[in-house]
Amino acid sequence: MAALRAGLGRRYMASGLLSKSNCRQLRDLHLAERAGDPTATEEGNVMRTGTIVLLGFVVVTSCCSVLAQETSPDQQAVERLAAALWKEPPKSFDVTFYMEIWKSAPASGSAGQSPAPAAPEVTAGKEETHRVVKRTVVVLADNMRIDEADVQKPGDPVASFSRTFVNVSGTPDRDPYGYNIEHAAKCVFVSKSRWKRADVSEWGRLPEGPRAFMQVMLGEFKTDPDGKPAKDSRGHVIILPDKAKIANALSNNAPGKWRLAVNPAQEFAGRKVDVFEAYINAPEATYPVGRYTLDADDCDICYRAEVIHAKTGKPVMLYESSDFRLAAPAQYPFPYAMSVTTYTEGGSVKERKQYTVENASVGADADESIFDLKVPEGYAVAGEVPAKKDVSGSEGARSPADGKDAGTGRRPAAAQP
Repeated sequence: MAALRAGLGRRYMASGLLSKSNCRQLRDLHLAERAGDPTATEEGNVMRTGTIVLLGFVVVTSCCSVLAQETSPDQQAVERLAAALWKEPPKSFDVTFYMEIWKSAPASGSAGQSPAPAAPEVTAGKEETHRVVKRTVVVLADNMRIDEADVQKPGDPVASFSRTFVNVSGTPDRDPYGYNIEHAAKCVFVSKSRWKRADVSEWGRLPEGPRAFMQVMLGEFKTDPDGKPAKDSRGHVIILPDKAKIANALSNNAPGKWRLAVNPAQEFAGRKVDVFEAYINAPEATYPVGRYTLDADDCDICYRAEVIHAKTGKPVMLYESSDFRLAAPAQYPFPYAMSVTTYTEGGSVKERKQYTVENASVGADADESIFDLKVPEGYAVAGEVPAKKDVSGSEGARSPADGKDAGTGRRPAAAQP
C-alpha cells in the first residue's frame, strides 16, 4: 500500500494530472508518515483523498470521451448510405416486363390529392389515357437494346416486336450512336445522339436523379488535368465520396447549406429500413427535398424514394419498388414490381408507370452482337452510322448501316416481323 501511495505522484506527474510540487508534497508526507509524525499522517490522508477524487473524475471523463467517440446509429446509417451511393451495379441485365402507363390531363380542383394507388382512379373532369407495353431490355455496360410492342393487358403474349431502340457505346475507332427500327413502316432511323435509356440497372436502387443529388451532397467533383470536371463514358460528371462531408452530413446547419436527417432501423412492409430526409437551405428549410426509404442491411436496395417540392412540401415524383427476388446468375436483388409517379405543381397525379416483371437475368454473359445495326431486307434507312476512325483520328468512309442480315440479330426467326 505504501509503495502504491508513493507511486501516485510519479504516475500522475507523468500524465500531467499533478504538478511537480504536488508530487514532492506527496513524497515528503509519505516519508514523514514512516517516521511516525501524526500530523503528516493526517495531512497525507487529506491529500490522498483529494487525489482519489481527482482520479475518479478523470476516469469518468475518459469513459465519457470514449463513448462520445463511438459512431452513433444515425452516423452509421449515413455511412451505409454513402457506401451504397458509389456501389456499381452488375454490367449486364436482361429483363422482360409489362409497362402500364396512365396519363391524366390537369383539372381544376385537383390540387393536393394524395399519391395514387396501384391503378390511379379517374378524377371527375379529367381525361385519362391508359397504355400497356411489353418490353425486353438488355443492358451490357453502356450498350442498351429495347424491343417492345403494344398489348391490351399485362400478360398478353407477343408474337413479334413492333419497335426496336438501341444505344451503341463508343469505341476507340467510332463515336457512340443510336438507332431505332419501326418494323410496321419498315424504316431504320440512325442518329449520332443516343436514345434516352430505359435503364433497368437502376431498378430497385436509389433512382438516378436522387442518387446524383446525394452524391453531390456527400462528394466532390473529380477534375481532369486541365482543372475541368472529369466525365465518364456516358458523359456524366464524375463525383467521388468526400469523407468530411459524410462525417458532417447530420450537423451541417449553416444557412444556405444542406443537411441530412435520418431515422435508422424503422419498420417498412415488414422490413428494417433507414429513412433519410435531405434538406437544402438548412436550418430554415421546412420541407425536405427528398425522402428515401432504404434497406437497413443494404442501402443499395430502395423501397421508396420521394422527390418533394422544397417550398410547398407537395410531391414531385415517387418511386416504389417491391417483390424483390434474387436474379441469377449474379443472385442480385431485383424488384419484380415497380412504379414511378409524376405529379403536377398542385400535387395531383400527372402520370404513373407501373412495371410488372416477367423474368430477369442479371450478370449473365451477353452477346454484344445484338447491339449491332443489321438492317432487315427491304427496310429503308435514314441517317448514317458515325464514321470509323483510324488511330490518327482521320475518318473512313461512311455507310448507312453495318451488316445485311434479315431481322435484328437478337430474336429467333419466329419472333421476327
